[in-house]
Amino acid sequence: LPSDYNRVNWGVKYPLSDSYPGIFISIAPYKLYDDYCLTHAITSIYNDTISLSANAYAKDKDGNVIGETFVFVHALARGMTYVNMIYCDEGTPDGSIRWEEFEVLPKTYEQVVAWEADLQATGDYNEGVLTAEYNLYSTEDVTMTPGDVTILLTDENGNITGLGVDYCADEVKAGESCRRTVDIYQDSTILS
Repeated sequence: LPSDYNRVNWGVKYPLSDSYPGIFISIAPYKLYDDYCLTHAITSIYNDTISLSANAYAKDKDGNVIGETFVFVHALARGMTYVNMIYCDEGTPDGSIRWEEFEVLPKTYEQVVAWEADLQATGDYNEGVLTAEYNLYSTEDVTMTPGDVTILLTDENGNITGLGVDYCADEVKAGESCRRTVDIYQDSTILS
């Protein structure tokens, strides 16, 4: 959602490559105690819906790979953003991601379905974990297929202070919803 995208302080934004100037990468760091990750967003401004896949490698200041992930997006429509993260458990990231074997296809593997979600977080922020109950539903008369859910908490400046990842494994028919809970982990010392 464009309004949610703009709530995050993306430290780095750039087009994927000269070959794909309509696909933008945004990166924001996230720290949980002694561990780092790079949260990255992939946004398309192409008129046609695309699918894409890539290997993503986080690097440290010396260029060493310190974390990696595989990205596969079934369908990304104009203005939509896919959010994922790379856990950097082998060092401190320099904020850059090396993309390899990036493939953009004009066909899609799933239908794009507009969705909305309600979110309620409970718990004590100072304990480092909040529990979020979310209710995900289609805004169209279409069934949603299972998929990843990424929840980011930010401070008033848009810096990521909490992160939760879940997978809605159920098909969600029109008029129904996927109601689940997920733990959002944060380092309460970031704001102290």
